[in-house]
Amino acid sequence: FEQGGYEPTILEAVSVYNKNKTKPPILITLHSQYNCCYPRPEGKNYQVDLYQIQNNKGKLKLKSYTYVLGDYADGFEGQTDVREKSIFKFKDIASIKKWLDKNYK
Repeated sequence: FEQGGYEPTILEAVSVYNKNKTKPPILITLHSQYNCCYPRPEGKNYQVDLYQIQNNKGKLKLKSYTYVLGDYADGFEGQTDVREKSIFKFKDIASIKKWLDKNYK
């Protein structure tokens, strides 16, 4: 994940979502990168990646599942280049898991 910010990409969080017992668990990764300064947007770019964890005869396989987030898989939080505030709703694991509670059925 690299959006062209000034700072290196940071792995903010990793978690596993396993509330739905009829579907494979989901590995969640959340990355961010800080962008600065005017006239460029100032704030953080976020990238959420989801992977279904599949067990095939004792071998674990990760299948990309990020597409279910659609346009919400990445976003920006901070001030845009025209000084408007932008908010990204998935900047922590709790908000991602809350979304999965409603949508991973």
